[in-house]
Amino acid sequence: MVEINNEKVIKIPDKNERLAEFVGIMLGDGNITKYKSKINNNCDYSICIAGNYEKDFDYLTVYVSNLIIELFNTKPPFYRQKNTNGMKIYVRSKRLVLFLESIGLVPGHKKRNNVKIPDWIFSKKEFMTACLRGLIDTDGCVCPLPKKDYPCIWFKSAIPNLRESFDKLVSELGIIMTNWTIKKNTPQIYIYRKEMVIKYIQEIGFSNLKHKQKLNKFDLESFKNNRLSNSSVLL
Repeated sequence: MVEINNEKVIKIPDKNERLAEFVGIMLGDGNITKYKSKINNNCDYSICIAGNYEKDFDYLTVYVSNLIIELFNTKPPFYRQKNTNGMKIYVRSKRLVLFLESIGLVPGHKKRNNVKIPDWIFSKKEFMTACLRGLIDTDGCVCPLPKKDYPCIWFKSAIPNLRESFDKLVSELGIIMTNWTIKKNTPQIYIYRKEMVIKYIQEIGFSNLKHKQKLNKFDLESFKNNRLSNSSVLL
């Protein structure tokens, strides 16, 4: 039986595709807390992944929760933030936080710490593919293009090192994107060319249902032939 937030049952996985996707998710909408109070020496070791209650509920409470169960043998609770559409799933575990540090994730404020994609992700194509999926599923979007019969795929980041390592990631995977542009103080980048959008769908795919639903609004024969429903499996 899978338990909730029980330190004793946390398992440590080997580096694999599923862990690589989780790393992408954490770099996107995740946060790691490692805090020791100066007043009473109480410690807080936890991770959380945030999203929109209306748009990301199934992704977080089904797909990501099952991913965490598979990887770490613990079920994350969730809570909805008061008076907003925000929600989070979380795990409190010193063992988990220390493990995530050991594989290259950094606790605290991601922008101030100028985080990046860990080097081990680049050791295998399967790791790079899964990590990119996690990043786009969380901090990316599928957007319609004016006067086009296909959408673009969009990603944003205010973190210089993450942008630099993201550029390396898509380059290694042969995906051509636009240059970074600054809108509303956050740099953004796009997969704009139709053949690159199709390449992303075929080779990377989505685990977040909201992105699949947006793609399915486009009546493209090429997209139909790419079997959108199978581009990534929802748990």
